Amino acid sequence: MALQASQPPRRLPRGLVTIALPLASLALVVIFVLILFPYGRFRDIAIAELTHATGASVSMDELEGGPSLGGPCLVATNLLLRWPDGQELLLERARVRPAWSLSWLRGEPAVHLNLTGPAGNIAGTVWRVPGLAFAGRARGIQLSLLPLDHLADPLPVLGRLDAEIDLRNGPNGQTGEIRFESWDGSVALPQVPFAFPFEEAHGELERSDSGAVTVREFELTGPMFEVGAEGTVAASRRLEQAALDLEVDLVVVDPALREMVQPFGIQLDPEGAGQFRVTGTVSRPVIR
Repeated sequence: MALQASQPPRRLPRGLVTIALPLASLALVVIFVLILFPYGRFRDIAIAELTHATGASVSMDELEGGPSLGGPCLVATNLLLRWPDGQELLLERARVRPAWSLSWLRGEPAVHLNLTGPAGNIAGTVWRVPGLAFAGRARGIQLSLLPLDHLADPLPVLGRLDAEIDLRNGPNGQTGEIRFESWDGSVALPQVPFAFPFEEAHGELERSDSGAVTVREFELTGPMFEVGAEGTVAASRRLEQAALDLEVDLVVVDPALREMVQPFGIQLDPEGAGQFRVTGTVSRPVIR
């Protein structure tokens, strides 16, 4: 059988070559720029911007960058923010890149943050629309390590926290929703000289444009008490003056503690369960 004559290799269509070669060249240039770009030169600029935005003294070990699946990114290591009152926040790794968001088509730039440190991890998207908006998650947040001593009163809840966060700037501050879970912590109540330990807590909060907070769900379980609550916390310029309207279900788990709640006017059944309403303000609640 006669051998077939070898066929010459087919050439790519001229139009495809005309388009593909410039695109390939551009892709190579972009890759080399992202890899070789001197990101470290922006270290001082980044420190100055963070200082202006947070009011803290800012330092970091290194600022590096390069390509990622989400686009070019910047990574700061051992980013330390120190405020004049002595509070500090350490981020062992802070990663920033352009976010995958349709808001770019509306002319609203968005960046994706991934911040990790001893206090936990926060990851999500940030917009300026105007003001700050954030949608993302928090994982393993240690509340006692957050720089919150500027609050008028000590933080009433301590423990580890996971949360799904969707907040945006509104006419009276941040608005949106927070869904959270917490564990192995404690909660302090007004007019009670000690904090109560809890094993688990979860809830859902919504802050409206008026500044009022709706407690859609709140449940807490611990060795002393089990608590469920729904209701509202009215808008106020100062949290301690905010009016309360909450419906509460309480179970005093430890029989030895049931006498302790009687001075507050809470009626319990033989199983230690009771229902009541809380009005008044955050600093001066009234049980009805």
